[in-house]
Amino acid sequence: MSNTMNKKPEGLALPQGARKGPNCGVTAMAIAANISFDSAWDLLERVHRDRRGGLLSNIKTKNNMFSKKTKFTGATFDADRELAYKKIGLKTKKIDWEKIKSSGHTVLTLKNFVEWGTAKGKTYIVTTTGHVQVVKDNWVIDQGGAKPIDEFHGKAKHVDSIHEVGKLKTADSNSKYAGMSLYSFTDSNHRRQGSFGYHSMQIIIENNGISYEDYISKGGRTRDLEWDLDKCHVSPSETRWEKVEILRKG
Repeated sequence: MSNTMNKKPEGLALPQGARKGPNCGVTAMAIAANISFDSAWDLLERVHRDRRGGLLSNIKTKNNMFSKKTKFTGATFDADRELAYKKIGLKTKKIDWEKIKSSGHTVLTLKNFVEWGTAKGKTYIVTTTGHVQVVKDNWVIDQGGAKPIDEFHGKAKHVDSIHEVGKLKTADSNSKYAGMSLYSFTDSNHRRQGSFGYHSMQIIIENNGISYEDYISKGGRTRDLEWDLDKCHVSPSETRWEKVEILRKG
């Protein structure tokens, strides 16, 4: 299917706190999930640490044991990102790009995919040789910003994997928190950095007064919210006292 749209699609913008540098996978996840760069970084750093035990697999000690800890530098892999998507409730579907390639292209480039493999209005996270970007309606965005495919620097790169982005999880309309606005009483995040609780709390800190529904759509977890409410770090009111009364009634 060929797309000929010239106007930049809605939602195709760099995330809050975007950074330049070798962090294309982090940036792509933040854009697709509509979360801040720092939140995406923290999630992927946590996944990186959990999957690899914080160890470098190619450095050994005298006892032949792996000991030197890795430092997450922003480089990500498909498996890491797929796990992070699930953790925040971002639904994705892996596309069989071999079928697209066999439809007339011996090698599937990013430009080929954008012009013939995309559907109008759909968002895709595409991994090419050494790079990750988000595609929507003939436009591509990475940490350098959004451009039409013909102006994108990596249009001729070969495609390695494609994930179609679905809907983020939605809040339970029957939740006792439905319709509430959430306020943080601190500018610093007291949670352990890199944990999912840290990610949930950071959403509220960065979006003070956010609705419960938007909090969930950005990847926040109800269990984390309940813990922070109980500790009086977060309130569904701008005053702590009202927060205590609401919890007592609940």
